[in-house]
Amino acid sequence: MINFENIADEYRKIGEQWSISKAEYEFLDEEKKTILAMCSSKIEWSEATRDRLGRQDEEYIKHLKAIREARAGYLWYETYLNALKMRQEWYMSVNSTRRAEMTLR
Repeated sequence: MINFENIADEYRKIGEQWSISKAEYEFLDEEKKTILAMCSSKIEWSEATRDRLGRQDEEYIKHLKAIREARAGYLWYETYLNALKMRQEWYMSVNSTRRAEMTLR
């Protein structure tokens, strides 16, 4: 469990990793259509056939897997950031309760 005093530093470090991971995911996701177009352009049939076969291309499937991994990475960091926020709120709530108990005595 992380100490209250270390939450801000941990949040900053994880936030930096989250932003890098999210940027990577967004870049890969934006490139999806470009990769599909490159895979489809290798084929000289109708547009529908080119699209269908392009989506089956090894390079396109590899790109989709990279998108999935990048998204999983940034979502992991996002979940960790949310957990840090909840931990901080919990510490603050506990401290507030203690202060209120001291006042009542």
